[in-house]
Amino acid sequence: MATKQETEQAAEHERQVRQLVDLARRAFERNRPLFILVQYNHEADKLAFLTQIKNRIGKHQINTRNYDPLNHAEHGATKLYPLLKQDAGDNVLSLVVSMPRQPNSDELASDFLSYINLHRDAIAHHKLHWVLFLRESEMPTFMHAASDLWSFRHRTFRLERVLETSNETLWQKETMA
Repeated sequence: MATKQETEQAAEHERQVRQLVDLARRAFERNRPLFILVQYNHEADKLAFLTQIKNRIGKHQINTRNYDPLNHAEHGATKLYPLLKQDAGDNVLSLVVSMPRQPNSDELASDFLSYINLHRDAIAHHKLHWVLFLRESEMPTFMHAASDLWSFRHRTFRLERVLETSNETLWQKETMA
């Protein structure tokens, strides 16, 4: 049985999904670009949020497509914006669910960050509609290395997880889920 905190957290995530879908719907209706960041701490929260977006946005005749630059080189530097451009013409909200890493490191790949930052004008020029998911720990690097793109975003959503007890850690919460 869900605790009061978990119920409140689920309601907040649902509210955020409704807001994100409404922003996307209006961007498509008005033929305007959209770039949204979603910050998360736990992979399970991100996956649940993605599922909720897909379930809700389909009601507006908008499709979604996932891109995973971390695990698919064909979604990486020099290749992402052309894919997003194709999606914009197909009435698709593009969901970029991961970021590539530096070799042998957990740090974000600087070439990818430079690429998405330098070509950010494509968002407005081609009226792209995309959502980028970033772990909270990646935000400072993103904000520094892609500062112009950071400033270009329309909205940031934060998926927060409430701890049940004062001595419970985020890691314990994740493993119990």
